[in-house]
Amino acid sequence: MMNRRQFNKSLLAFSAFSAIGAAGCPSLVSIETELNDWVPLGLDAFDGVLALFDPPLAALLAPESSLVIDGLNAIESGIAAWQAADATQKPGLLGGVIAGIQTAETSIGNFLAAVGVKAPALLGPAKALANIILGILQNFANRLGGSPATAAATVSVKGGAIQIEPLNLSQSQFCKKFDTKASDLGHPEARGKWGWHKKHKK
Repeated sequence: MMNRRQFNKSLLAFSAFSAIGAAGCPSLVSIETELNDWVPLGLDAFDGVLALFDPPLAALLAPESSLVIDGLNAIESGIAAWQAADATQKPGLLGGVIAGIQTAETSIGNFLAAVGVKAPALLGPAKALANIILGILQNFANRLGGSPATAAATVSVKGGAIQIEPLNLSQSQFCKKFDTKASDLGHPEARGKWGWHKKHKK
């Protein structure tokens, strides 16, 4: 549950984006739709990260990886609740969407911490690819929360904290950057199977 300070911040962000939309610039509706459309790609990308690990290692990481998947799916659920709400409920639910993004970021950070313990040899490529996912998530968090577009975030995870630098990329740019990084790292098996989660969305 949000405290009053968090609620007021969400209300201000909602009001600001509503005003921007009225002026003919991208509105909150377009941002949440963009995020909703991106989530299946984020899941495709995380599948690519998981492809780094052979089945025994993937099984060891399943408790952490399942939380990442749940966190990304929860963003879609939060957006659906925002879309269905009336105007008086939207500010609070907007805060829920932002909190959902932050939860997904934390889950990815905890997954990387687990990789460092259970599969340290693959931490480098896993982190490099996961950072691209994290960068997109932080970009959306900044835009929805009214923070500067370039504002980095520090997220507490098991064993420490991670710094997230936002990335402002279109969907096609995101896919290309992820695939290029996977190939550059010598792990072409991690390239995304783009569109899989959208096609099989429940």
